[in-house]
Amino acid sequence: MRTAKEWKKIYTDSEFYRTNIYEGHDLGVRCTADGTTFLLWSPCAESIILYLYKDGNSGNAYRKISMTRK
Repeated sequence: MRTAKEWKKIYTDSEFYRTNIYEGHDLGVRCTADGTTFLLWSPCAESIILYLYKDGNSGNAYRKISMTRK
């Protein structure tokens, strides 16, 4: 887990902005007859867990899914 100071150093580095710009238009949720796809972009993430709730974000998540990098 990185500290706030470490994150600030990462995000204020001009190299980060030069090499980590996402210009696509396909992020978010896509629902089709074949299923639901969640697409996000996070170059610094070490792991992502998607929490699913029956009623928005109240109560406990009924499912937690570890997302995979593709």
